[in-house]
Amino acid sequence: GLILMISCGGSGGGPKPSFPHDDFRCPIITSQVPTTSAKIGQAWKYQIVADSNPLGVDISFGFTPDRGIEGVTINDRSGLLTYIPPLGTPAGHIHLGRIDVDAPLCQVYQDLNVVVEM
Repeated sequence: GLILMISCGGSGGGPKPSFPHDDFRCPIITSQVPTTSAKIGQAWKYQIVADSNPLGVDISFGFTPDRGIEGVTINDRSGLLTYIPPLGTPAGHIHLGRIDVDAPLCQVYQDLNVVVEM
């Protein structure tokens, strides 16, 4: 099975975006990666939840896989990520890639790491 661990990162530096309201802020990822294991050939799901901001600005979700990673899809509107570990997935620590949460003027992300156990 898989044990999933997550580390969080943020958008790059630079000047604060100009927005017509003082209460604008970048989205905050509020979900936690489930601790359930995944099995080769079976779907493991993670519902990503991000608080947009007080203005309710639309956000979208994306996933950038690491080189050689297969079996990960994400719904860009709902934030539902599905990972189906393919046959031949090696045992050990794997960095699947980066989950991106996009809003106007900014982006936040989570790095998604897994440990595959035989």
